[in-house]
Amino acid sequence: LYHPGQHAIPQISLGSTGTLTDRTSSARVGFTFTASPNSVIRFAYGRYTQPSITATEQVLTYEDGYQMALNLYGSAFYNIGLASITHNNPIQFSNSWDASFEQRLRGTDWSFKISPYYRYTSGESVLVPLAGGIPSSFNAGTGRAAGLEVAVQEGDPSRNGWSGELGYTYTFAQ
Repeated sequence: LYHPGQHAIPQISLGSTGTLTDRTSSARVGFTFTASPNSVIRFAYGRYTQPSITATEQVLTYEDGYQMALNLYGSAFYNIGLASITHNNPIQFSNSWDASFEQRLRGTDWSFKISPYYRYTSGESVLVPLAGGIPSSFNAGTGRAAGLEVAVQEGDPSRNGWSGELGYTYTFAQ
């Protein structure tokens, strides 16, 4: 088994507390306002969460802890300051907002919809491959995406006859 300081390998903790617990809420809300029989306005907000993959929170795959420590030493995992096989990755969060204006053209079966949206994500997992093919990650990513969806519809898909929809989405993400 691994012994700290043996063969010039620094001390790396192979133990763990046994339990990692994260708690959070993931709220969603939406509103619809009918401005007229032909016009509808919608708004929605959601806070979405995603836990880390459990394989990235505890990475002991060798029965021989010394071999594990040898593989961790000098790896990208060890070099970012994670000197234990167990670390608590925070939950990934995404806040999404969208709105839409839907309008049926009076006296026709044509309608259109315009929907702007925005999404902000924090705590995205960044994968750090370890020696020996061991998966791991830490939460450092942030993402922003905004865009606009536009759609035009003709006909009524719930009735007999022709109907169709043409849509376009523009997304700016960083």
